[in-house]
Amino acid sequence: MLKLTLRSVLQIFSVGIIGVAVLCGVLVWKLASGPIYLSFLTPYFVSSLNSSDGEVTFKVDDTLLEWNENQNNLQLNLQGVQAVASDGTLIVQVSNLSVELSGAALFDGKLAPKSIGIFGPIVNIVRTEFGDFEFGMIQSEKSIAKINARENKIVTDILYEIFVSKDQSRPLGYLKKVNILNADLNVDDKQLGARWRSPKTDVSLIRQQNNLFVSASLVLKPGNPGLHRPTPINLVGNYSLAAKDAKITDGFADLNPAEFYSLSHRLTFLKMFDFPIGGTVDVLVTEGGRIDKLEFDLKGGEGQVSYSDPIGLSADVTKTRLSGEYNNTLGLLKIDGLEVNFAKNKHVRIAKLYNGELSIKKLTLSGDYDSDFKKFVFRKRSFFSKDLTVEAIGKIQQIGRETIFEISSQASEIPIDYIPIVWPGGLAAGVKKSIAKTLSQGVITSAKANLNGKYSNARGVEIGSIISVLDYRDAAITLHSPALKVTKSKGRIRFDGKTVTADIMSGKSGNLLIRRGKILVTGTDSSDPLVNINLQINGQLETALRIAKELPLDLPVVDNPLSGGVSGSIHSILNFSFRLKEGSDLDGLKFSADAYMKNARFPRAIMNMDLTSANLRLKVNNEQIKVTGTGGIAG
Repeated sequence: MLKLTLRSVLQIFSVGIIGVAVLCGVLVWKLASGPIYLSFLTPYFVSSLNSSDGEVTFKVDDTLLEWNENQNNLQLNLQGVQAVASDGTLIVQVSNLSVELSGAALFDGKLAPKSIGIFGPIVNIVRTEFGDFEFGMIQSEKSIAKINARENKIVTDILYEIFVSKDQSRPLGYLKKVNILNADLNVDDKQLGARWRSPKTDVSLIRQQNNLFVSASLVLKPGNPGLHRPTPINLVGNYSLAAKDAKITDGFADLNPAEFYSLSHRLTFLKMFDFPIGGTVDVLVTEGGRIDKLEFDLKGGEGQVSYSDPIGLSADVTKTRLSGEYNNTLGLLKIDGLEVNFAKNKHVRIAKLYNGELSIKKLTLSGDYDSDFKKFVFRKRSFFSKDLTVEAIGKIQQIGRETIFEISSQASEIPIDYIPIVWPGGLAAGVKKSIAKTLSQGVITSAKANLNGKYSNARGVEIGSIISVLDYRDAAITLHSPALKVTKSKGRIRFDGKTVTADIMSGKSGNLLIRRGKILVTGTDSSDPLVNINLQINGQLETALRIAKELPLDLPVVDNPLSGGVSGSIHSILNFSFRLKEGSDLDGLKFSADAYMKNARFPRAIMNMDLTSANLRLKVNNEQIKVTGTGGIAG
C-alpha cells in the first residue's frame, strides 16, 4: 500500500514537472513572438496604485508580460499609466511602467509590486525662493514653471505613499524598489535663478527598514546654455524615514565652473574659474527639502583664473584644491583649506595693484564667510614665490556699496631689492618711493604690516591707515650718494601712511662705524618729504672729513687740503635735515655736528704749521664753527 502511494506521488510529480516544462516552452514560444497581454490583471494594479483617500485615481491602458533581455527574466509592464486628480487634472503620465511582484504579498493572497520601473518620464523639480522643493511628473512637454500647489502636493503624497507608508494592508506597503530610467530631468532653481536639463537620467530608490537609499546618474549636456561638453554627475544618498532628513553625496569629474556662469546672474562669479574640477559634495537635506548643510572636497586641474574687480587678477594654474562646509542655518561658509598652484615659468598679473607681473608659486587660504553680515574672516592666507613667503589674517566686509577691509600680514627673509616689485601700486606710494630710494641690498629678516581701508566701484581702493615694521640686516642706506651711504647696516624701519622711521643699530660708512642712528622721513605723501638724520659714528678722522667734503657744506675745515696726511680718530654725533626732491636730493640742507677728535694731526692747520697730538671738541652747523681743546704745533 505504501509502495503504491509513493508510486502515485512520483507519477503525479513527474506529470507536474512535465506540465510545467511544457507550459514554460509554450510561454517562451509565445514571448519569442511578442509580449503576452494580461489585461485581466490591469484592475488589480489600478487598485494597488490608487490613493487611499481617493484624491488620485490611476488609469492603465493594458498589462503585458515580456522577457527582459537585459536582466534575463520575466517582466510585467503597465502601458499608458496616468494619475488623475479628483478634479480631472492630469498629474502623472508615464508610457511604460514595469512591475516585479512581491512574493510575500502573494502568500498573503494579494497582488502587490515589490519593485517598479518607470521608463522615459519627464521629471520636473522646482526649488522655490524659500528653499522648498516642488515635484511634477508628466510625459508630455510642459513648462516646469507651471507646477501648481495641488500638483506638487499630489505627487509628494504619491511618493510618501510609496516610500514612507509601511501599512502592508495597502498593496504599495510591499514596495521595496523603484527605478526611474531614461528620465528627462528639468530643474528650476528659483533661489539661484537658474534652470538646467538632463535628458537622460537614471534614478534608483531602495527602501530598507527605516531608510531609503537613493542613487542617480545624470549628464548635463550641451543643450544647456553655456555648456560646451557633457558633464556627468553621480548622486548617492540615504533618507531617514524616522528623522525625515537625507544625506546625499554628489560626485563628479571634469566639470568646468566657467561654463555654468550663464545659468544665473548669481553664478556669474564662476566665470573667473576656467579649469576642470572634480570631487564630492555631501549635502544634508532636512524635512521640507531644505538644504541644511553641505561639505565639499574639490580638486582642480590646469586652466586659468581671472578676477577683474577690484584687483584685475589673471593667472595660469596647474592644480587647485578646496575643502570646507556650508551651514545654511547659520549662513556660514567655512573654508578649511584652499590651495592654488600657479604655472611654472609664467607670471601672475594683478593689474590694479602692480605695474608689472609677479612670480608666485602657490597661494593657500582658510577662513569663514558669514552671508548674513557679508563678512569674510580669513584665518591664514599665504603667498609663496621663489624669494618670498607672506602670511596674512584679516577680514573683508561689504557694507552698502562699499567693501571695507582690515589685513595684518607678516613675512620673513625678503630680499630688500624685491620690495619695489611686491609693494602694491597706489598703496602708500610716498613710503614706497622713500624706501626704494634709500634702501638697497640686504635682507628683510622680519616684516609685519597692518592696513585698513575700503573699496567701491566709484572710488577704487582707499587706504585708511597703514602701519608696518621691518627688521633688516646687511642693508645699504643711501642718503646722498656717495657721501651719506651706510653699508652692512642692521636695524628696524617703522612706517605709517605719512612717516618713515628707520633705526640703525649698526653699520659702516667706509671705515667709519655707525654705532647708532635714526632716519625720520615725514610728509611721504607729498612731493618733497622732509628727511631728518641722526648718526653716531666712530672711526678715522680722515674718512670723516672726506665725507664732509662731498657734502654741500661751506666749511673752512673741510676746504683745507687733506693730502698732507690728516690722522687721528673721531667720535661724532651728526644731524642732517633736508627736503628730498626729484633732481635735488639735498635741497635746503641743514647740518650740525658735535665731534670729539683724539690724537688728531692736521697738516698746515695754523700759519702753515701742523697741529699734532690734538684732543679737540668740534661743534659745527651751517652758520658757525667752534673748536676747543689742546694740541701741539710743529713746524
